[in-house]
Amino acid sequence: MNGVYDLMCTAGILWLSKVPFFDGMSQLHPTMFSSKDHSEHPVIKRLLAYWIMTYGTVRLIAGIYTEEGLDYVAAASYFIESLCFEYELLKGKTLVTAKVRFVSIFSAALGLIVIIRPMVGLDI
Repeated sequence: MNGVYDLMCTAGILWLSKVPFFDGMSQLHPTMFSSKDHSEHPVIKRLLAYWIMTYGTVRLIAGIYTEEGLDYVAAASYFIESLCFEYELLKGKTLVTAKVRFVSIFSAALGLIVIIRPMVGLDI
């Protein structure tokens, strides 16, 4: 489901920002930037959308084809997302701390769930 969400956010940012529902989806990720120079910059928004599309596609494919190797790749995408946002928060000082912490913790938790799920027999 998170892969679908990511791809919907991508569509909102790239193509559907004027369509109801997608207008809100298009703002979720860019508003993590503390400066309007960043959150409204068209190149930054597109690059952010491409990054979201990349890991969203990985997560969607891993969810469709339930194979252990794909689960590890999906989990890695969550851990990379978490680490990248934390690194940017620390190094770039361009992001809103509360929003990044939420995304980082949630992403790390989802990565752990993806790894632990087969070990405990959950089929979610």
